[in-house]
Amino acid sequence: MMKCLNLQTILIIGIAKVLFAAAMVGCASARLGGGVDRTGGLAVELEMRGDDDSAAFYRLTRSGQLEFAGGRDANQKRISWTGQLDEDDIASVRELLETHGWLSGEASRRLERSVPDSAVKRRYDLTVRQGRETRRYQVIGPDSAMTELYDQLDRLAARRFDSVLDQLPRAGDQQ
Repeated sequence: MMKCLNLQTILIIGIAKVLFAAAMVGCASARLGGGVDRTGGLAVELEMRGDDDSAAFYRLTRSGQLEFAGGRDANQKRISWTGQLDEDDIASVRELLETHGWLSGEASRRLERSVPDSAVKRRYDLTVRQGRETRRYQVIGPDSAMTELYDQLDRLAARRFDSVLDQLPRAGDQQ
């Protein structure tokens, strides 16, 4: 009886290990946007750090989720909000990436180099994954294309405030 119990225990532990490993692979896959591909194989990460101590991190996963971390959370990529983007939102991000050459690699040839002394300097780290190809860019200082992408992702992530704003009284509402 003792040998059967030990064999059963070993079998159960073995199955548990396999299930745990499968779950971990699933978690990693989900973080990278595995599963349903709603972006056509596109995944984007943008990290912004300003010399005024501002920081933001955005991740668009292949499943179409936009993840956001701001301030201290951005430094550690500790996601504080996740929202599902619709097809139009995803298309707008893709269009910016294509227009400014982030997908094709042409962007590195046209990065703006001038940094006015009075401007708040920002550092942008952009990673674009399209299928199996990964492109990384780092921009220090102002760049209109990078600012446009940052502003677009920030507008989309501002939806994290919608539930709070919806609870506020509207102008003209009578009580």
